[in-house]
Amino acid sequence: MIVQKSQSFLTKSFPIVTRRYPTTSATLRGAGINHSDDWWGRGGPPQKIPGRNDIWEGTTNNKASSAAAGDDGSPAATTTKKARRTPRAYKQLYRHDGPKQSHAACYATDDPASFLLKCNYTRDEVETASREFPALLTSLDVTRHLLPKIRFLIHTLGGGDTVVAVNDGNGDGDVLRVSPLGKSLPPQYFGCRLEKTLAPRHAYLAFINSSDLPYGIDLLRSSDGAYRDAFFAAASQSSSVLPFVSFCNDYDGRNRRHTVEDVEAFESLFRRGLLFAARGWHVSTMATEIGPGRLVSLLLEHGADPEERDR
Repeated sequence: MIVQKSQSFLTKSFPIVTRRYPTTSATLRGAGINHSDDWWGRGGPPQKIPGRNDIWEGTTNNKASSAAAGDDGSPAATTTKKARRTPRAYKQLYRHDGPKQSHAACYATDDPASFLLKCNYTRDEVETASREFPALLTSLDVTRHLLPKIRFLIHTLGGGDTVVAVNDGNGDGDVLRVSPLGKSLPPQYFGCRLEKTLAPRHAYLAFINSSDLPYGIDLLRSSDGAYRDAFFAAASQSSSVLPFVSFCNDYDGRNRRHTVEDVEAFESLFRRGLLFAARGWHVSTMATEIGPGRLVSLLLEHGADPEERDR
């Protein structure tokens, strides 16, 4: 009698709770369990030993898992946060068209010779240039190589202008016209790497702003042809900045000496692009500090897209 009363007392005081385990495929998937007819898999242990809060029916975690996976067997939806783009070196100069600026007429051909003829070169000038620089008509692409450098020649160096052409047979658009001053450049100019060497080193001259180191249209108008040729020879050297540093020191009559460290620091900042400069993230290691505003101005003058945005 005492034993029976004790058992009755325990049953009333501590009722037995029966836990029901999941039976739906969605619940099993939500718990991370191997999904098959036999949830233990093919005779082996489960992929994940479920915790008590994972497998009880009606718990918050299980409801969220079921909602994510779906009762119809559809896979669980995953959401990933888009990573912020890290500023890096990339092709950024004169690769865009502004809202009021189109080069449809120039883009209409993929032939380098035809493109140069559209840009006011004569047939004899194209043939002469191809003999001096054979890669001009055989290895260079109109869209990726010639067009950006023609725009750089006209808008940054001042070696031409833009003529608005309407209904010229290739669609409306602006036609680039290289001036005789611009055509005086050696054809090796088109072999320079625009973003890596040509634009950063020309921008360095603009930043230094020395009367002994002319830039822009003054570079083209320089009475000393050796100075112009020496600059483009130094700008074509992509393996080292030492030739360009020697060029600056040879022609700059001031007491300041240009160093490899200064030129490399400037080129590194310039190649980072407009968004990097506008945010002011850089820490200049140059002897002469360059602020974000000045760097942004130089980039815009050398063909950066003023409407560039984070992608």
